[in-house]
Amino acid sequence: MTRLLQLSDVHIRKRPRARDNVQFQKVVAGLLKLYRDREKPVIAVTGDVTQNGRKGEFSQAVALMRPLQKAGFELFIVPGNHDVAEHGSAFRRKARLAFQQSILGELLGLQGASVETIVMDQMFPLVRRFGNVRVIGLDTANREDFLATGRCGKMQLQRLDALLAEPRQDNERTVLCLHHHPFYRDIGHCLIDSAELQAVIRNRCDVLMFGHRHRSERWRHKLGIPIVFAAGQTNAPVKRRLANGKKQRYFEVRRVDFGDDGKMLSSVDQVPV
Repeated sequence: MTRLLQLSDVHIRKRPRARDNVQFQKVVAGLLKLYRDREKPVIAVTGDVTQNGRKGEFSQAVALMRPLQKAGFELFIVPGNHDVAEHGSAFRRKARLAFQQSILGELLGLQGASVETIVMDQMFPLVRRFGNVRVIGLDTANREDFLATGRCGKMQLQRLDALLAEPRQDNERTVLCLHHHPFYRDIGHCLIDSAELQAVIRNRCDVLMFGHRHRSERWRHKLGIPIVFAAGQTNAPVKRRLANGKKQRYFEVRRVDFGDDGKMLSSVDQVPV
């Protein structure tokens, strides 16, 4: 079995004791404890690793996620608008290069990512295989657009179409990860070419994961895709009142289990605060 967890929109800051950093450190500690004596899952981070795409923020993000790697968790990360833009809307090429070097190069160890020029356009869609699960990542924060909008771009969509046309291995499942919400149409936050993306992926993948809106949602068989997750901000605790009147706070982490026979089961890990 392969288990995949989704984290998103953690917005790490340069200051180590910033609230988002401290809360994310609690998420990491909770996952390490939860999976201490269990097989380690794959963690997909669907963008907005940092708040402003600054080198100091990426250094903090690498330091905070490194314990997961050392414990045996596999990481898969795609960029969000905050990773390449000041406050998520003022695009900076230096921020894009910092994501490439720090996250793709230093943390994930991807070949060619540590160079001094931006090569991310050639690296995406990003593809990794974990057991019988093929994870494909899109870069929707690849250029300056209006406010916090994003786009896949024609070339990336063509590459994605070719990947989805490849014959599948026995019981292989395909997961597609991106940052921008492909169904949200707000003019300042939408995925500009969402219609084109939807045409490419309809009925052609098994799980679709994204973030961006800080609102946790779930659909079944949307666009013919069995499991569709929109993550909230992972390091913002969820609060709910129990039947006995007591309040419970936890971090919500979406998960999908992939059996060796190709069967899928989706659920939620509640990580204590």
